[in-house]
Amino acid sequence: MIKDYICPDVKNEISEDNLRENYDFKKGEDIYRYIKSLNNPSINFLPLGHNILAEALGGNVSFPSNSTTRTGKAICKSLDECLELQNLEKKEFSQMTSEILKAIELLKKDNIKLAIELSGPVGTLDGLVSLSNVFKAFRKDREKIDILFEKISDYTLNFTDLLSNMGVDIISFADPSIGVKIVGEKVLTDLINSYYLSLIKKMSEITYGKSLIHTCPKLYLSFKALGLIKEDTIFFEDEIKYKDALLSLDKKSLTGARCINNLEQNVKSIKIFSLI
Repeated sequence: MIKDYICPDVKNEISEDNLRENYDFKKGEDIYRYIKSLNNPSINFLPLGHNILAEALGGNVSFPSNSTTRTGKAICKSLDECLELQNLEKKEFSQMTSEILKAIELLKKDNIKLAIELSGPVGTLDGLVSLSNVFKAFRKDREKIDILFEKISDYTLNFTDLLSNMGVDIISFADPSIGVKIVGEKVLTDLINSYYLSLIKKMSEITYGKSLIHTCPKLYLSFKALGLIKEDTIFFEDEIKYKDALLSLDKKSLTGARCINNLEQNVKSIKIFSLI
């Protein structure tokens, strides 16, 4: 049985209110200056959160007051329209995502430790089209879903490779849209075996020794329940912050038994794993 994971009520995203008030969040130089102004020697999260892939493909992302980023009105009315997205076909990025990449380049020149959040195929599509179209096609037009997921996975891998080569320290991968309580165990198992296992395996190969892949605990628990992981535990002599535990890893294994939002939590150990 696949266990669910209750997400903690904390966020690591940068303060969009602060960024919007004092900086132009659509400019890489301003994102750079804002993150530099935090003077944070540990992990710094880049803006857009888990919506960045949807935004990169042209999705509408807003910065509402006193809230984290969220996607706006869907830009596609059907999965066919998703397949025709120019950025998906050409593996290009929106202007704002390009500015975030510019900020990464500037920040890494100053050796700033960076983390970015990516969504899986379903979460990315949630920022582009109504998910009712996705799950309907999953049942009735699997061939189209296979094609679309393959394209989004290729786009994700291309972006992951770019981020890793630019020196992003941690790539957090999650897809809360496919939680076991949302889609059920049968559908989740199918999604894992058909798409997510292969995608994350390839991500870990691309980033090996360069960036740490941190999966959402929901995915970690799914992999574990399905017997798809080989794991180990690293113990520390004294309690340290979870963020410091992550930065101590050699970037050659996956981790994700704890939520990336628990960076300030004290830990005496951390689990690492590989996918079978």
